[in-house]
Amino acid sequence: MQENYEENKAVGDAAAERLLATNGTLYEVGSTIEVLYAASGVSVDHAFGHYGIPIAYTFEMRGNGDYGRFGFVLPPQFIIPNGEEIVEALIGLVHKAREFNYVPVSN
Repeated sequence: MQENYEENKAVGDAAAERLLATNGTLYEVGSTIEVLYAASGVSVDHAFGHYGIPIAYTFEMRGNGDYGRFGFVLPPQFIIPNGEEIVEALIGLVHKAREFNYVPVSN
């Protein structure tokens, strides 16, 4: 587990809260192995290990939930709402990351 796990989790939680407020879709936040499955060599591993980037996330887009079980083939009617949620989540992520000085504030 990375040394700044709690900060990463707080930033992820802020993104998930903003996402939930958009369309009511609940996203789980945690490490890849906690939330998805055991995986190595994924992009977040590369970001942390090779480039020393302090925060990195994997978003799994809608696929399974109260609206159906579609896997990686999302029906067209969910594409725009999913995009809206992710944009809002990214806004929440950046705002919270600024609190930890991970994203500089420009004028």
